[in-house]
Amino acid sequence: MNEMQTLRPPGPGCDSSKGFTLVEVMVTVAIIGILAGIGGLGIMNVLPKMRLNAAARDLRSDFQQARMQAVKNNARCTVVFHQSVNGTIRDYVVFVDNSTENLEYDAGEEVLLTQDFGTYGSGVGLDTSMGGGDGTSIADNGDGNPALGYTSRGYTVNTANGTVFLNNANGDQRTVMVNLTGQIRID
Repeated sequence: MNEMQTLRPPGPGCDSSKGFTLVEVMVTVAIIGILAGIGGLGIMNVLPKMRLNAAARDLRSDFQQARMQAVKNNARCTVVFHQSVNGTIRDYVVFVDNSTENLEYDAGEEVLLTQDFGTYGSGVGLDTSMGGGDGTSIADNGDGNPALGYTSRGYTVNTANGTVFLNNANGDQRTVMVNLTGQIRID
């Protein structure tokens, strides 16, 4: 025989309500808010260092691009710091130095890229307390600006290693170093 079960109303000790009370929901939302706040503070502390690392990686990449362009174009390619291009001073400029090969940007030379460290957020820039006071240990190009050039073989024009010192508002520092053979590394 097949019996059909019937639902009975709950007896004493059984709770027929389903869901959450308003207090339970408010406590859960408060806990989630506290955890989100703690996570946000952690990100805010890490963000300046991430921006500094991005600036150092981009500078390294731009040095590599200058080196590759020098080899590709069979012409000297230069990275010069604190350079004015079309009336605007840039943190650094990468250009094909083919008119006089003097490590100075001259009108008419092909600019490959310009960069300002301000694009990484406030506080990222050259560490002017290091190097020769300009944030680099790169030789002056004679025009008052540090410059590093690459020959058509990919070697540096300068006869010494060069270092660019970057820092952020938190005091973190990264160095981008270029050796005589053109190799670039970040410390």
